[in-house]
Amino acid sequence: MSLGTSAASSWPDEWPQLKALLDQVLASGEATSSTDVVLPLWSDQPLPHQRWMFNYSPVYDEYGIATGVVVTFTELTQSTQINLTAESSQNVQAINQRYRMILDSLPANIAILDKKGEIISGNERWLSFSLGNNGAITGYIGANYLDV
Repeated sequence: MSLGTSAASSWPDEWPQLKALLDQVLASGEATSSTDVVLPLWSDQPLPHQRWMFNYSPVYDEYGIATGVVVTFTELTQSTQINLTAESSQNVQAINQRYRMILDSLPANIAILDKKGEIISGNERWLSFSLGNNGAITGYIGANYLDV
């Protein structure tokens, strides 16, 4: 969208929804807003879609009639990404808890090794086995399995 270009020509696909909101504000005289609106932006080339919050506020004439609309907007793309990151982090935590429950429910002593042979985790039975055999309370986490 360029300065001086109408919204209808800048966003032809989105214009029916945008116009409906403008008409609603003019007809009711009450402000409204739209959150998490995805709009394509253009420079010389298309840019990734960004998320926006739009606020539509009526502008009144001297008789108190809404004759115009002021539209303010805030970009939400980054905050949306932060929320998605937080949600992903919660999902990872839930997966890790499930993994730990499954691992601890197995009847065998299980040590999880990385590709160098270092112990990176173990189930409860592994930790008990380690302690019962003069091992470390940490289950030798960080030690090479062949050295244990």
